[in-house]
Amino acid sequence: MHLPDIAILQMVIDLALLAAVMILLWRVNAHLKKPLLKEQEEKIRELKTLVAESQSAAEIFLRKLEESRLALRETALELDLREKWARKWLAQSGPPASEEPAPKASGVMQDKYAKVVAMIQNGASEAQTAAATGFTEAEIALIVDLDRIKNGNT
Repeated sequence: MHLPDIAILQMVIDLALLAAVMILLWRVNAHLKKPLLKEQEEKIRELKTLVAESQSAAEIFLRKLEESRLALRETALELDLREKWARKWLAQSGPPASEEPAPKASGVMQDKYAKVVAMIQNGASEAQTAAATGFTEAEIALIVDLDRIKNGNT
């Protein structure tokens, strides 16, 4: 064989190998694309479902929001009417009576409150004070806080 014949043979073999590689790559590419497209189509369907659900939920929310707004408007109008009625009624009833100071707690209650404060100041716990006086622990705390406010002790 001559050198030009060998070169031509080598080129033919190279072209055949190139064609084989191209066909192989084309088949592999086609095989890889199919599952990805199916997965993508499934994800696109799922996304469309989610978008549709989101849109329907948004429509329901907006409808309920509008209903609430209308109900609030009705309530405000009704309150305005009642306020006008109350003002009219107060104007017809005459001038307001002089305000009297709120009645203080009876002497018996004042004694119980003083006993609670004294027990707490002498070191009794809220639970012990509650058991001795019949008040709840929350009432004990309230009485002590009110006494501190009344006497200016913080």
